[in-house]
Amino acid sequence: GSGEAGVRPWAEALGRAGGLRELAVNECELAGGSVGQLGDAIAGMSRLQILDLSLNALSVAGCWALSRGLAAVAPTLRVLLLDECSALYGEAVEALVASPLPSLRVLGLVGGHEPGPGGLSAVAGALGDGRLPALRLLRMRSGGEGDEGARTVAAALPRALELQELELFWTARLTNTGAMEIGRALPRAHRLRKLTMLGMSSVSQRGVDALARGARAAPGLRELWVRATGAWESSPADLDTAGRVGWRGERRLRVLPPLEDEWEF
Repeated sequence: GSGEAGVRPWAEALGRAGGLRELAVNECELAGGSVGQLGDAIAGMSRLQILDLSLNALSVAGCWALSRGLAAVAPTLRVLLLDECSALYGEAVEALVASPLPSLRVLGLVGGHEPGPGGLSAVAGALGDGRLPALRLLRMRSGGEGDEGARTVAAALPRALELQELELFWTARLTNTGAMEIGRALPRAHRLRKLTMLGMSSVSQRGVDALARGARAAPGLRELWVRATGAWESSPADLDTAGRVGWRGERRLRVLPPLEDEWEF
């Protein structure tokens, strides 16, 4: 079923499935009251570890309703995926991380419509103040925050003690200033092993160089992947035909060429 009327029967059934460990509700037109019903059902799943609600339209009100369910399963929830959700704006993201999620290891917020200003800062803030202490993988869109969002990420990195992989999809609002902020923070990113920065159409070789310098000084970082149109077009001398710079040991940096139909993240 889909929509609020279609959700009610199986939401009630799920409410009686207290031992469920994994739940995927994809492309089911979840919105409004249907999300609230699902949130109530999730609250009773005391063993839930994986929740995938990708490809739905989660409004601000719906995310606040969902957050009550997330708070109830926080001790066990390890994976939360909301990729390709079309109404996941900044305030909605704030609702999702309003309460601590101490066991969450993977958070996916990629695709769909732009989450709008505030989403990236909300997640970075949760990383920085200890609401996401176990998070190992974060992938999300910047929500058009640009350099401001980069500053919040840079401030959170030294405090994200378990973060191992970070994938960020930027808009043209990110400039060399924001890239340099993140580059300066990388040496204090304790366990980060891979950083991916895509959609940086306003970042030049100067910004990529700053990221590379920070990556080389980061104790655990092994891979830095960037797509920066300006950097690629400048054809830097230290890039070979594969767009790869050799680091000591197993470290590597790759600057990806622009896509033929470059996405504007």
